[in-house]
Amino acid sequence: MGEDYFLNIDTIEKAYILGLVNKNNNCLICLRVNPYILSILKQFCDNIDQNYIISISDEITLNNIKNSINDFDNFSRELKIAFIRGVYESNFDKIPLNNDIIKPILNSILEFINIKHEIIDNYIVYKKENSYTKFNRLMYDNNDITLLNSYIKNEILYKVKNNNPTIKVFKTHKDAVIPSKAFEEDVGFDLTIINKIKDFNSKTSLYDTGIKIEVDEGYYTEIVPRSSISKFGYILSNNIGIIDNNYRGNLMVALTKICDDAPDIVFPFKCCQLIIRKQVFPNIFEVEENSLSSTERNEGGFGSTS
Repeated sequence: MGEDYFLNIDTIEKAYILGLVNKNNNCLICLRVNPYILSILKQFCDNIDQNYIISISDEITLNNIKNSINDFDNFSRELKIAFIRGVYESNFDKIPLNNDIIKPILNSILEFINIKHEIIDNYIVYKKENSYTKFNRLMYDNNDITLLNSYIKNEILYKVKNNNPTIKVFKTHKDAVIPSKAFEEDVGFDLTIINKIKDFNSKTSLYDTGIKIEVDEGYYTEIVPRSSISKFGYILSNNIGIIDNNYRGNLMVALTKICDDAPDIVFPFKCCQLIIRKQVFPNIFEVEENSLSSTERNEGGFGSTS
């Protein structure tokens, strides 16, 4: 099967190996503890089981590798991830800028990843916390082929998954809309109301989202208005709605009409955002006044600093 292996990249295994061999004459000592990957590479890499060097001399195989890499844009999502993972691991957790084989598709790779990166010593790296988390979630949140041993992979996934809290959402109404973001970097999840519950007065009414939520222990959520709500002639009545961690009822939203000629709300109406926050549990206790520290400002109140 040797030279024909890269003719048709139709499996995750082939896509990953294609990424792995992008750098010829590359020593990957970690192959010694990856017998499965080593057995694949032995088909077209001379003496790899002795020196762990990816060395391909067959011109037909090298040409098939180049042609298949240039076909990256036609890969499925899963094949693209596997290929990038191979490139990333064969370059010791980096993506090369000056690799002649990778360079023609580099922009396509970066567009697909779509995560902020840094450039260090002619390599693309994902080191900053948010970028690291998103990149590793994309690369490793599955059980697919990798040079990493199971311990290291599980450690990466543990860090990735435990870096972000979980929000469980239950729809109590068939028309309810699961909170979502337009962009991953957005702070809040768009929240949609689907019907009116009751009127408090001629201006303020209570509306239902049709969902219940549960967030991880140590977190709570806030309901805040979307910036676009004002153009509809409404405001969030309580400015910010705090949802305690132990609340399990439907999420309700109170809106106040601030413009008499504002049209009635048409459902579903995406009016607010759901923001998750870390909860702090301070200790509070009473003390004598002289126990409070003295500051330059002390009791200076409203307008004292203007």
